[in-house]
Amino acid sequence: MMPLASGYTLDHAAICGLDGGIWAQSEGFPGLNDTECETLLKGFEDIGVLGEKGVTIGGNKYMLIASDPEDGIIRGKNGPTGVTIKKTVGAMVIGIYGENVTPGECNVVVENLADYLKEQGI
Repeated sequence: MMPLASGYTLDHAAICGLDGGIWAQSEGFPGLNDTECETLLKGFEDIGVLGEKGVTIGGNKYMLIASDPEDGIIRGKNGPTGVTIKKTVGAMVIGIYGENVTPGECNVVVENLADYLKEQGI
């Protein structure tokens, strides 16, 4: 992956179809099973779902820290690591960061890519 301004990279990233299928992923992406995908999609509509269950990607659970239902954004944190997810027309862009990357850096990368995909109708 391309280095961020800090010189580090996201730990993992993926673009997943709204059906849970992986369109593109970085090496070692932990995956997204059907239940996790379904819960995320419900969370975009009713954030209370994620407040209860948390944000789970590949079996790794993150506490919901922020969401923006209008823009289709979900953010989670687990200790020094976290995740940013943004929904597009037909997909979700997922970025998972480690302790050397700030949440803001992850947000910018994920949200900019998702915005580009939305502009393309994807």
